[in-house]
Amino acid sequence: MYDRWEAKLFSIKHDIKRIRTNYMRIRKSIQKKVKNKNLQNKLLTKYGFRERKRVEDKLKKVSTILAEIAKEYNADLVRESLRDLKLNGKKKSKQLNYRLSSFPYRKFITYIDYKFYERGLNVVEVNAKKSSITCPICGCVDKGNRVDKETFSCRRCGFAFNAQYVACLNLFSRSNDGVVAIRSGRIYLIHRSTVRPPKWWWSM
Repeated sequence: MYDRWEAKLFSIKHDIKRIRTNYMRIRKSIQKKVKNKNLQNKLLTKYGFRERKRVEDKLKKVSTILAEIAKEYNADLVRESLRDLKLNGKKKSKQLNYRLSSFPYRKFITYIDYKFYERGLNVVEVNAKKSSITCPICGCVDKGNRVDKETFSCRRCGFAFNAQYVACLNLFSRSNDGVVAIRSGRIYLIHRSTVRPPKWWWSM
């Protein structure tokens, strides 16, 4: 028997990129203005420590929020594989490379896994290849589906949605829990289950 749940899509805002950008400016200023090497190294170490502490604090807070939401719905987590986060400067833009490198994904995933396992929830790792250009409704894979950073529009069936959420829906489908469908203008997750609700998802 097939059960279905209406998809609850959300995003969590964070200012990690702003924090790291600010400290990058501080480091450049120190390297430019402070000529004494010993003092320069002390200041760089000092601000480097502050940056790491602030970033780690943000990562812990975000991962805790996600884990608490999952616990409320008794839901597991589906996330992309770390292998899918490798940078390739020849293929990706400089802006995208900086965005990826400025966010400590590996550390974030470590916190995520810990927070979920701590609450007795599972973490499922799936391959995210082409998840941002694949239509979760009809399965059409086309680079043209990704209109821009925020917009997805399927060339075959016309399904249009936020590009980040589309990637998340595809991760759900690849976790073998079921398929994504539209009913009366709403997005549903359809899968076979008699005990637990569907897994939640997120992408980066």
